[in-house]
Amino acid sequence: MGFSPEPMHRDTPFFVFGCPRSGTSLLSRMLHWHPRLAVPYESHVLTQFTDLVPSYRRLGRREGIERLVGDILSTHDFRYWDPVPDRRAITAEVEELDIVEILSSIVGVWARQIGKERWGEKTPGHLFHWDRIQGRYPDAKIVHIVRDPRDVALSWIKVRFGVKTFYMAASRWRLYLEEVSRVKELVGPRRLHEVKYEDLLENPESELRTICEFLGESYSDRMLSFHENRAAYGTDAVNESNLKKPLLTRNSGKWATELSPAAVELVESVTGDWLLRYGYEQTAALREIGKLEDWFRRNVESPPARLWGMARNRRGYAEAWGMAKIRSRLILSGLFR
Repeated sequence: MGFSPEPMHRDTPFFVFGCPRSGTSLLSRMLHWHPRLAVPYESHVLTQFTDLVPSYRRLGRREGIERLVGDILSTHDFRYWDPVPDRRAITAEVEELDIVEILSSIVGVWARQIGKERWGEKTPGHLFHWDRIQGRYPDAKIVHIVRDPRDVALSWIKVRFGVKTFYMAASRWRLYLEEVSRVKELVGPRRLHEVKYEDLLENPESELRTICEFLGESYSDRMLSFHENRAAYGTDAVNESNLKKPLLTRNSGKWATELSPAAVELVESVTGDWLLRYGYEQTAALREIGKLEDWFRRNVESPPARLWGMARNRRGYAEAWGMAKIRSRLILSGLFR
């Protein structure tokens, strides 16, 4: 695509975004296997802790930083970071009680611990915190991966977390694409590169070469051996198993045989113009989703399915309990200081 690398910013962090179940884990594992790049398991730092920062500020700057870093590293996600980021090294270099500074220090320290020169971060929800990230890293680049929403919906309702109806999966996919469109307007094409999941499966070397050029990095064949990374990855069992196998080149288009015609029509009707904008074929006659149907699907159809999914999500209980304890301690600290 003829990107012009910018040497002065070659070590600037980059961010991997995409709607959940779109291939962000696969892409980040590939990039992590590059000799220079470190992309850890997702952190959820901004989604979980941004609104809590004022409570840590009441503890004082230094105590607040130390408590916040400790609480972040205690969350369930960091069980999948190997090695665990060095807490002392992080707190020693953080100057301000700023959530993006703390996130960057955590990932930067971890990257140095494993001998890497540049880091990327992959947490899908951090897309919605881009303005905050942009404030600290005005030159940061984004690699956005997009996948057929019908395959996304099929995959999403099967896993332990997230939405559990086709309507909500399609709605979330569209929401992500709308936010990506907004961010595109902010950063421009030189700082945001998009790759389709299906193209990555079909032509992995070509797509990875293009991504490396976009990032200003030399291509490395090692990225195609991502499956040799035996470290645990805290995704669902099927996805984790797939990440330890050579690229599954046929892992797309499953919706054509596994989704009912009604489900296909629903997903296509919800995503309609965005489906076509990204070059995916429309197979059903689109219909308008009225306000009454939207309300019913969000408030009547979705909650029971979500509750049933939560009932089977044991890890979700541990994650929620961990954050509940953190919030409780903060409340008590504020009351008794």
